[in-house]
Amino acid sequence: MLDIKWIRDNPKALVEALVKRSWSAGDAQSTVDDLIASDEARRAHLSELQVKQERRNAASKEIGNA
Repeated sequence: MLDIKWIRDNPKALVEALVKRSWSAGDAQSTVDDLIASDEARRAHLSELQVKQERRNAASKEIGNA
């Protein structure tokens, strides 16, 4: 299994490895690009979730102190 950080840091190496495993260059590049885009979207959603959780926790703390 490959680490997503390694994939983000080395997309060309992954494409080359996939081509060596009989993937077409276009399919390999497209797959790696899609994977990186999905990871970026996931990270953005996680950041948004953390902000919302912080707001919820602050509101809960304020309600508890009232």
